[in-house]
Amino acid sequence: MKRPFLLGAVFFIAGIICGRYIPIWGYAALFLVCLIFYAITKKQKVKTNFVLLLPIFVLIGGLALLHANINLPNYDGICGVRGVVESTSITKSNRQMLIFKADEVYYDGKINSQDYKIQVLLDEGVLVKQGDLIAVRGRINRPESANNPGAFNQLAYANARGIHYQMFAEKITKYGEKRTMLERISEFREKINEVYDRIFPNTEAGLVKAMVTGDTSGLDEDIRSLYGDAGIAHILAVSGLHTGILAFFILFILQKCFGMNKRSSSAVVMILLLGYAVFAGGKIAVIRAVIMMEILLFGNIIYRDVDVFNSLGFAAIIILAIHPYQLWDVNFQLSFVTSCGLILAGNFIMGGHTFKEKLIYGVNTGIVVNIISFPIIAWHFYKIPVFGSFANLIVLPLIGILVGFAMISGLIGLVWIQAASFFGGTVFVILKIYEGTCRVFTAIPFSTILTGRPQFTWIVLYYTLLLIIFFWKIKGQKVAFSINLMILLVFITSNRLIFKNTDVAFIDVGQGDCAVIHTFDNKTYIIDGGGKAETDFGSNTGKKCIIPYLESRGIKKVDGVFVTHMDRDHAIGCAEAIDFYDVENVYLSNYDWSDDTLYNLITQIANRRGTKINYIGAGQEANINSETTMQCLYPYDTKIIDDNNDNHGSLVLKLCVGEKSILFTGDMEGEDEMLLMLSGADVNADVLKVSHHGSKNSSTEKFLEAVGAKTAVISCGKNNNYGHPSIETLWRIEDTQADIYTTSKYGCITITTDGKDMNIKTMKR
Repeated sequence: MKRPFLLGAVFFIAGIICGRYIPIWGYAALFLVCLIFYAITKKQKVKTNFVLLLPIFVLIGGLALLHANINLPNYDGICGVRGVVESTSITKSNRQMLIFKADEVYYDGKINSQDYKIQVLLDEGVLVKQGDLIAVRGRINRPESANNPGAFNQLAYANARGIHYQMFAEKITKYGEKRTMLERISEFREKINEVYDRIFPNTEAGLVKAMVTGDTSGLDEDIRSLYGDAGIAHILAVSGLHTGILAFFILFILQKCFGMNKRSSSAVVMILLLGYAVFAGGKIAVIRAVIMMEILLFGNIIYRDVDVFNSLGFAAIIILAIHPYQLWDVNFQLSFVTSCGLILAGNFIMGGHTFKEKLIYGVNTGIVVNIISFPIIAWHFYKIPVFGSFANLIVLPLIGILVGFAMISGLIGLVWIQAASFFGGTVFVILKIYEGTCRVFTAIPFSTILTGRPQFTWIVLYYTLLLIIFFWKIKGQKVAFSINLMILLVFITSNRLIFKNTDVAFIDVGQGDCAVIHTFDNKTYIIDGGGKAETDFGSNTGKKCIIPYLESRGIKKVDGVFVTHMDRDHAIGCAEAIDFYDVENVYLSNYDWSDDTLYNLITQIANRRGTKINYIGAGQEANINSETTMQCLYPYDTKIIDDNNDNHGSLVLKLCVGEKSILFTGDMEGEDEMLLMLSGADVNADVLKVSHHGSKNSSTEKFLEAVGAKTAVISCGKNNNYGHPSIETLWRIEDTQADIYTTSKYGCITITTDGKDMNIKTMKR
């Protein structure tokens, strides 16, 4: 068989996917596929010995994931651990983060001696080194999956890197050292980083460390975002490009300066590259590049040509065998998919020797990379850079000079810091050229397109189209292309034209309220935005929860934000959404607030941003579209209850979508519920957003009976200080036979309806 490792990688990946998503019968189905494949290849007189190994690759893939999913003890509380520090980094809050390999865990009076990898956050000012043997006491827990769409998934990040627990250290004691060759290489890396910190300003030092040593902890978030929007974020990580530059640079030195032959120099570079993989932090792109380069260099030694696809397959098997969850990591996906795509698209790119031909080659390469990587970038980052291929024309020719001079300055700086600063001047100038290039391209209108996270079916159809294009000369490809394109277009427009589903997402903002309504015709409304008293404005729930959700859905503007009342856990997130997003209208309760601090903040921000302010009260109604209306049921024009409790001013809103309805009650109290029922308002609804996070002072029996909801949603924080939801409220809701969903337990709760039926989906459980 021509490419056994490529085919083996495909079946290995199939085994990993089956291990995660498919029960045991899935393996039986795959085994049957292997047998059919064997029968076909045998009939066509193809060598079939390797085909018999394909079921083994499937099995090994599944076992690799099973091993990664080993049943871990449910540690959640104070414990003590002993072990060795594998790596260190500094967080944005200037605290040290460790990757710590523990060989003993003391928890609940018991000792567990199994090895675990733990991510440990130390107190500010506490520092340890790689290879230190330490004992740590602190709070330990398993990383959690994302609570909301668009949020950072700690569990996925930890799984991809083999991290079992995270820990917040309260006390740390060093009791020894363990300095292996790996630790010494990493110590050398830290010394190089110290040189960069001395010769460059903070921003440039962070960039150089990311590009050369793989340390991204010092990257400025604004610069990272700028490079991403310009489409050159790939240069911020040590990758195949950097590794290739290093390998060919060393080969050139060994052969031209030291007179070594091709075989000897290749052997030396093979050894050095293994050390560089450790030096650069063991990043996936580096490991892939090193493995492929090792195969290429080994081919030089034995005088054999290397098949690139086979090398990619071999690299994928090695990486996934160690960390199978890397399959879902963006770095792994981009690294392998773009590599395969560039190889397949070789005929479209072409090469040349003249300047014009090289320019065309560069443009074509950039365009092909962008086209191939669009779905992966959209899936993970929710937006795509349009002009990345043109920015790369300026960036890529300089990357070799930058990396070369950065490496020289880092090495010289170990003994002569002034000379390091001299060589670093070239690096600094190139980085300023990069920054200027990014600012020019990001200033162009529509330089970045917000796409949201595409559905998996959309991605499959997209890559099917690309494969058809790559193999266009095969008979029947034009028909296949047309059919596939038609299916893709129908799939993209199906909700707006056919299904007409409206989503209502109850966002998990901790101890607070937030709901986002998104209609089939792309209208978006927010009801409350949560807010944490201890968190600064600009880093609160609007910026951390609402905006990531909107971006993950591809929502470019918000038609309206309803602020039910001016409590911090409802209003701060709204203020941030208005300040940092495109919001057309803000709707406020026509009420005389006793505490107008947040009211003044919201109105000031709205006026500055050009957002229209609307005051609403009971009896008002708005048509969102032909299927959807929003009714305001409360409060009244006259302030009836005057006890300085602003909960009495909460907006009560009823969303009606066809025959289905959802009642939003803000923080209304029991007295307000009584007044609302006495007014004769139609409070009957299919879904009730339970008032005041499930407080015992709301959701009276009579009110719950009048609403008659079959589903009750409670928005509250996990282990909150108020005891929400109260047991009394839960009992009263249970007596109505309604299903209860809490954001503290289920994360984001999304209700989808076409006006006739309703479907409920949660982020957790």
